This record gives sequence, structure tokens and C-alpha cells, in this order.
Amino acid sequence: MNTTMPSAKKSTNVRALPFPLRAVAMGLRTLDKFAPQRAATTSARLFCYPPKHARPRREQAWLENATPFRVRLGRSEVRAWRWGSGDRVVFLMHGWAGRGAQLGGMVEPLLKRGLSVVTWDGPGHGDSPGSSSSLVELSDSAFAVARHLRLDPHGIIAHSMGGGAMGLALAEGLDVRRAVLISPPASLLHYVDQYAGAMGFSPAMQDRLTETMNRSFRVNMADFDVEAMRVPGGERLLVIHDEGDLEVPFEHGERVARAVGAAGLIRTEGLGHKRILLSDRVVRTATDWIVDAS
Repeated sequence: MNTTMPSAKKSTNVRALPFPLRAVAMGLRTLDKFAPQRAATTSARLFCYPPKHARPRREQAWLENATPFRVRLGRSEVRAWRWGSGDRVVFLMHGWAGRGAQLGGMVEPLLKRGLSVVTWDGPGHGDSPGSSSSLVELSDSAFAVARHLRLDPHGIIAHSMGGGAMGLALAEGLDVRRAVLISPPASLLHYVDQYAGAMGFSPAMQDRLTETMNRSFRVNMADFDVEAMRVPGGERLLVIHDEGDLEVPFEHGERVARAVGAAGLIRTEGLGHKRILLSDRVVRTATDWIVDAS
């Protein structure tokens, strides 16, 4: 299945940054000339701090109809919400610098079809405590919510890096009947490229940043490429991606769908990276895919 639904290009550059962050970027580039390793270490730490944004009214309205709860995650916790009470639960997972309620448009259609819905703000995101996060922590939060509920999710709808986090969770054993990945990245290194480009780092400085993160986090960033993760049961997955997405280009959706052997790739047009979550047709397509799971 590869269909088209009824786009702008945002360059990632220093001028697009808020002024305070532009000053930080300039300081890091200057520091790199005199203390390159210190600049790399500081840059790696900053990379793990997702910016937090004010919650719009539509998200507040969606959350007013939900039951809030908290889930332990290591020494901290995440703030979560639930609509409905049945055992057939659908998880909604946001992306980097996002919030669970960004996918709130999926709630009512799922409830009407007899499912209950759970979402949460990942570590360091939204209303959850902390200021830093990572792909691994976002993935771990899905396991923590499943343990708290004492059941595996019937379905998952995940956006952006949340799609990468859910792919990792599936690769590590999270059981789910069906999942929808909206605007998923094919590689964690994509975000490193995006970050380094926005900060105006030179190729050499970006290489030092990647090496420092690999060493500090005791990982190889390339291990989080979709091909390396070997997500099982790809026929359970549906990928939806906008061809004009400027944050995670459409080629990533193609690569994810191909690597996991997805049941389908839905191409949208004119929705970009975030408005895709508010599209009636995308909501209908995503929720129908989850509901139709046997």
C-alpha cells in the first residue's frame, strides 16, 4: 500500500535559532577552537535537553477529559493520562520536544470503537519532571507504562522520534498487535546532523560530538539506525509520512517502511511534520489500522 493524500522547506541554520541559543552556539564554536573536547562534551549535554513549549488550548481540552496518573521510571516518573477503562489499550507516543496530548485527535475515534487510550509526557518532556531525555528513555517509558497497567498495548500510534522509540521498544520485546509510525526517523544520527547544522558546527566538530556521545552514553549511535534495530513483525506496522516534511524528510519514512517490511506506506502532502497529527484523514487512517487488528 503506497497512496497519496492531499509542503515548505525549512533550512536548518543558525539564524533560525532563538537569540539565546544563537549565543550559545557561537560560544560553543569559539570554545571548539581552544578546547575542542570540552566543546564536544558541552554540546553533547545540550543535545539531550529537549525544549519545552507551552501546551495549546486544544491539548488542555483533551486532557480535561482524561484521568491523570503517574508512572515510576527509575528514580523519577512520567505524567500520564488515560481515556476509557477497557483492556484493549492504545498507546500514543510523542516525539522529541513534544507532548503526549499532541496526538489527542486520535482519542475520540478510538474510544468510539471500544478501545481505551493512554498517553504520557516522556522523561524531560511536557509535564514530566527532569530536563534531559533520550531515545532510550522514551522507549523505556513505554515499558514502564505497560508494567504500570499490567498489560501490553493493543496498539501504538507514535510520532517522529516517538516512532523511533517505539521501534526500539518493539525490537526489545514490547508486544503489540498493530502500530502506526507517523513521520518516523530512520536514524538517530539524523537528529545529530540536524542539531549540528542548526548550531553551525563544522564537520570536524560534529564528528567529535558524535564520538563523545558514543563514549559518554556507551552506545554506538549507528546502532539506532532502523536497519540495525531489526524491528520484528513489520507487517503489523503502518507508516504515514508527509512528502514535504522538513524536520524528518519523507525519505526516512520510505527507509523505515522498507527496513521493517511494513504493511504499507501512506504518503501525505501539504501537512508537514506536526500538522499531520491534526489531519482528519490521517487520524481516520491511523485509528482504522489499529481497530482492524484481529
